Amino acid sequence: MRVLITGATGCVGRYIVADLLAAGGYELALRDPARLPPAITAHPGVRVIVGDLRDLAERQEAVATIDAAILVATSWGPDADAVIRAANLALADRLIASGCGHVIYFSTASVLRRDGSALPESVSHGTPYIRAKAELTA
Repeated sequence: MRVLITGATGCVGRYIVADLLAAGGYELALRDPARLPPAITAHPGVRVIVGDLRDLAERQEAVATIDAAILVATSWGPDADAVIRAANLALADRLIASGCGHVIYFSTASVLRRDGSALPESVSHGTPYIRAKAELTA
């Protein structure tokens, strides 16, 4: 199974990468070789896609053969909203249109209640990061 993981070097993504590689049977597509440990980039089950999340959706060759995607990449800064909302939505849309069977979007921000409904305080009182995550789930 070919799995695309965005945010593979982040606080959540690195554990997802380690677990999938340890399980075996997965070919992982990751980004940013400068931030990946050499043992990961040299692993035969890893294909590094160099680029930015904001233009990954436009790279058909990068997404055309993906079976599943785990989107955990984010951004902290002035362009956080564009990365979190626009880039993830564009990428998810492109993956689905390309036949990707599973797209998982994961957030470490508390934006949902236990029942899966939106937490109103996320939008009214959250940081720009949390507001963007909450709005993406709406």
